[in-house]
Amino acid sequence: MIYPVITFSDSLTHLGSRNNLIGKNPPPDKIELYSNDKQVSEETPPAFLISTADDGVPAENSILYFLACKKNKVPVEMHIYEKGGHGYGLKKKGRGPVETWPDRMEDWLKDRKLMK
Repeated sequence: MIYPVITFSDSLTHLGSRNNLIGKNPPPDKIELYSNDKQVSEETPPAFLISTADDGVPAENSILYFLACKKNKVPVEMHIYEKGGHGYGLKKKGRGPVETWPDRMEDWLKDRKLMK
């Protein structure tokens, strides 16, 4: 997951995403249901997380998911880069070290024997 919106809690969510997906004044039970860090179980698939500290989507979203995965014994790898902003995806120019994230993901896929 790249710059994921994981939680819909008031303090850490990306409000634009939350508002678009579950409305501007969602009830607490809907916030809980759609906060993916609250839904991790031992059956959750392995996760690869990339975030940047200067993104509008707080990197704490990735951290919450990482911790939930660890708690439930789900294989997880996380990289948080200092800079890169939002929307870097596969863009390669002028973003600094975050530009190497595809290499980290390739390593992860190879380690899991999902790629040669």
